[in-house]
Amino acid sequence: MSDDADTPVDDKPTDDAPVNEHARVVRALADAMLRMSVLPVAITVVVAAIAGYFAAGVPGVAGAVTAGVVASGASLFTLWLMHRTAGMASMFVLGASMGGFLIKMFALLVTMMALRGVEAVDAMTLALTFIAMVLVWATSEAVAFRRTKVPTIVPGR
Repeated sequence: MSDDADTPVDDKPTDDAPVNEHARVVRALADAMLRMSVLPVAITVVVAAIAGYFAAGVPGVAGAVTAGVVASGASLFTLWLMHRTAGMASMFVLGASMGGFLIKMFALLVTMMALRGVEAVDAMTLALTFIAMVLVWATSEAVAFRRTKVPTIVPGR
């Protein structure tokens, strides 16, 4: 994976509309988070599927792949939400952020509960892969945040 997260994205407007610097930075951060997460997430799903196969056979693979897809979908929802709300007022962005978080957690909970009794999916592999995916996505996003040049104000300095 290239280390493109170190450089800010050149997001020039295509029309004569005024540039919203905050929106540009948020979109650049979302793009960096996506680039930083793709490879670790793919590796995690493959490792979980292999471990799931040895632990529970085909249902283990199904559990790992299902968890990988659902957890990645939830994280991609966050990045999509960042793009959609980047140009809004801060108050709306905070509300959208909290709403998005609740929607994600509800979707993950519903998925876990819906697949609990399904014999084709190993519940332990599903749960462990969910945990691994959440940790990998969060770590990748934190690394992308550290590497992306985001203007911040540190009070007291």
